Amino acid sequence: MDNFGGVTPNPNEAPRLDTQGMPQQPQSQPQFVDPMQAQPQSPPIQGAESYGSVPMTDPNAPMAPPQMQQPMDPQTQQVDAMLSPPPAPIDTSSSSSSKSKMIIFAAIGVVLILAAGAGGYFIGYSSGKTAGKQAADAAYQEELAKQQAAADEDVSSEPEELDLSELIDPDYSADESLEGQVGETITSADGFVLRVNNIERNYTTDNPDYVVDETKELVKINFQMGNATKAKTMDISSQTSFKLVDSTGSEVLPANISEYDGKFDVTKLDPGTQSTASIIFEVNKDDVPLQFSRKQPYRITNQNREVTFVTLVTVAE
Repeated sequence: MDNFGGVTPNPNEAPRLDTQGMPQQPQSQPQFVDPMQAQPQSPPIQGAESYGSVPMTDPNAPMAPPQMQQPMDPQTQQVDAMLSPPPAPIDTSSSSSSKSKMIIFAAIGVVLILAAGAGGYFIGYSSGKTAGKQAADAAYQEELAKQQAAADEDVSSEPEELDLSELIDPDYSADESLEGQVGETITSADGFVLRVNNIERNYTTDNPDYVVDETKELVKINFQMGNATKAKTMDISSQTSFKLVDSTGSEVLPANISEYDGKFDVTKLDPGTQSTASIIFEVNKDDVPLQFSRKQPYRITNQNREVTFVTLVTVAE
C-alpha cells in the first residue's frame, strides 16, 4: 500500500479491481473559464488583504457571445482642462451671402457700363449725323446765296447784245436738237438765236394773288432771243415755245403770274432783230437738274412733212 491507503500497483501484475475497499470519490477536474465570459457571482469580500480569485462558471451553461465595449459618445468625452477651448464655428452662410452680393453688384456694374457706352455711341453717332447734315445744308445755302448774288449782279447789269451780223437762210430739211449752258449763244438751223443770261431761284413775286406752296419755288429765267434769218419773220410765244424740264424729265409750263419784269406773251422778231425777255416757272424746291427748253415745229406743206427744232440750255445742276 502507498501512503494514502491505496495499493501500489505492480507493473508485473495485471490490474485488479478492489471491491472491498471504500470507493474513492472522483477528483474534480480543474475548470478553465474564458475570462471574457466570466461574470462575478458576488462582490469580493474586502478584508485586510485581498487576493485575486478566478471566477468559476458552470461548464454546462451556454456560452454567451462576447460583448464589445460601446464607444463613448464624443460629445460626452471629457476634455482636459489644460487644453485650450475649441474655436468658435465659422458662419459660412454670411460669407456665401456676401460673395453672392458682390457678384450681383459686379454684374450690375458691367451692365451699366455697357449701357452707358452704347448710349454714348448712339448719341455721338446721332449728333455727328445731325452735325454733318447741318454742315451740308449750310454749305448748300452758302453756295445758293453766291449764285443768287451773282444772278442779281448779272440782272442789274445790261446784257450784251446778240451778234446777228451774219444772217442765214433757214434750213428745214431735217429735225435738229441742240444743247448749251448759261451764257452760251446757240443758233438753230431755222435762224432762231438763244442765250440764257442768268436765272433767279426762290424768286418772290409782288403779286398778292399768287401763293407758292412751301414745297415749291419760283425760278425766273432771264434770256435773249433773236432772228438771224435774211427774210423770215418769227412770232415767238411764251406759252407754246418755252418750257422748263425738271429732274424727272417732265415739261413744266410757265407760271400764271400777271405781271413781272421781262414778261411777254408773244414777241414779233423781224429779220436781224432781237429782244430781252423773262419767264417764271414753278418747280419743286431745290430741284436739280433743270433745263430751259425752246421747241418749235414747222409744217412743210409742199412736202407733206413736219420738222422740229429743239434747243436745251442747262440752267441748274
